[in-house]
Amino acid sequence: MELIYLECSPRKRLSVSIRLAQEFLASSRRKVPDLKVDTIDLWSLRLPDFNEYYLDAKYKIIRGKPHSEEEATAWSEVVAMTDQLKRADGYVVSLPMWNWSIPYKLKHYIDLICQPGLTWGYSRRRGHFGLLEDKPTAILLSSGSVYSRDGSDDSEAASETMPEFVKPYLRHVLGMMGLRNLHFVHAAGSDYPPEHAQPAFEQAKEEARALGETLWCHTQTS
Repeated sequence: MELIYLECSPRKRLSVSIRLAQEFLASSRRKVPDLKVDTIDLWSLRLPDFNEYYLDAKYKIIRGKPHSEEEATAWSEVVAMTDQLKRADGYVVSLPMWNWSIPYKLKHYIDLICQPGLTWGYSRRRGHFGLLEDKPTAILLSSGSVYSRDGSDDSEAASETMPEFVKPYLRHVLGMMGLRNLHFVHAAGSDYPPEHAQPAFEQAKEEARALGETLWCHTQTS
């Protein structure tokens, strides 16, 4: 069994989201001893600029026109990235919330892989539909504050009532590509004083461990 793990924080050992992912993966390995994890560190990976050749290649795919040599070269990089995704049995993403949304490195990666004919299709009858198999996806998220999307959380810890856009954005864009079996673990309030931050982190660690024990059970037997 092989997973792709997208690591989206540059803070490494200081990253709360990476520490959650480590707990999740350790728990997964105890459950699936032969588990293989292909880590993609988005801060070390050279992501190509989505320039005119990539854009023109995309629109020629949509319009059914042949690629130029430059466009074909650019498109081959995108194909290689999506082929790597399709070989995996599941996905893991660790990320911090930046300015109520996702880090730009992850947005860059998504902009490269979210492509017609590779990860999504379209027809007049069906509209947009995903081309990735709906494989289990664990998303380990951290945020400095506690956010209530609709402002309804009146707990002491929820000092911010502004919406966050991480979960709705990922649900939409990953769902468009076919990934709807999403499981979020959120360590919120990591910038709060320790008496608030530490219990929240410990609870998130427990949730990450529990998810690692159960998420791959159906995958192994199917």
